[in-house]
Amino acid sequence: MKTDGKTLFGQMPDGTPVEEFLLQSGPFSCRIITYGAAVRTLTVPDRAGRPVDVALGFDRLEDYLRQDKYLGAILGRYANRIGGSRFTLNGQQFLLNANDGANHLHGGNVGFSHQVWAAQEWGADFLTLSLLSPHGQEGYPGDLHVQVAYALQNGALSISYRAQSSRDTLCNLSSHIYFNLSGHQSGPVAGQYIQLHAGRYTPAAPGGIPTGEIAAVDATPMDLRSPQPIGAHIAAPFPQLVQAGGYDHNW
Repeated sequence: MKTDGKTLFGQMPDGTPVEEFLLQSGPFSCRIITYGAAVRTLTVPDRAGRPVDVALGFDRLEDYLRQDKYLGAILGRYANRIGGSRFTLNGQQFLLNANDGANHLHGGNVGFSHQVWAAQEWGADFLTLSLLSPHGQEGYPGDLHVQVAYALQNGALSISYRAQSSRDTLCNLSSHIYFNLSGHQSGPVAGQYIQLHAGRYTPAAPGGIPTGEIAAVDATPMDLRSPQPIGAHIAAPFPQLVQAGGYDHNW
């Protein structure tokens, strides 16, 4: 079933429909599903003008429900880890669901990436999705109303976030798109180039929680200030890379 760029992508186990929206702008197109507000495809012209899908995604809802890599989804209430699955706010301690060992990762067992969002507005090249996270969900305080707006314009996909809570709370929204700039079926990305204009990074303890140190990248494999293949130093015997199994840090 299709209506104005909207297609039924599948149904959740409880029967809730999951929709897919197609955004188009010239030679660029993007497909977004309401499960996790996830970007499923992002098709762009390559240097020869041929269409290439550079975002990783699945063709079936069942595969999204089985995977645990947050493929293309919006993360929340809190992207990344919260150590010990607890935090103190305004003198009160809040206990969160632990879903990454002793830590809380990407919003918990049923974070925003595992919920069905509602479409509010959409057009040929834009889509706004919304979600209500009730007080106490995964242990967080406050009713949190969230909006995520996608726009495919001027050769770029932009993502804008807006959240309003009924109480003081934590909120750290992000997108978890996996990119392969040679195309989603082209194999590893180790030969693709990366550049990060950052002179410092945050070392992490086992479990991925930052230690609090802000370390210089100088003379380490974490120095990505000049363009280089992703795989150039990813297997170096550098303790932070060995511990994380590669690059999994904040710069």
